[in-house]
Amino acid sequence: MGGTPYFIAYDSLHGYANIERINAAGSGSTTIAGGTWAKGWTHFVPYDLGPTQYLLLYKGGNGQVEINSITGSGNNLTLTEVWSDTWSTGWSHLVPVAHEGTMRLFAYRASTGQVSYNRLNANGQGTQHLGSATWTTNWTSF
Repeated sequence: MGGTPYFIAYDSLHGYANIERINAAGSGSTTIAGGTWAKGWTHFVPYDLGPTQYLLLYKGGNGQVEINSITGSGNNLTLTEVWSDTWSTGWSHLVPVAHEGTMRLFAYRASTGQVSYNRLNANGQGTQHLGSATWTTNWTSF
């Protein structure tokens, strides 16, 4: 955000979350915001659409998904939910990919090899399904 690197530290068992700003020297971080979020998020997928940054959250156990816009800078970042839905459960990998001027979301389910290709919609308003495939199972990283 604003040329400053941040990351989120999250405890899915208790819901504890911190937004951390990486110090200029790269030797540590400063907590910008902390609190308790919903428990059980398994994926945090940050991506940019135009000038806006978003964070897609997904719970693999029940399929709950939400997209938040991230605004602010410095010591004041705010996450605002802009969209939510329920997807199928068990996606093991969600990867944002910039492709031909749009943002896509690649989803993979390691247990079955199912692959889903999607486009991330403008203004953080969910996804549009573009295609599916089946790969071999148990790929571990993307």
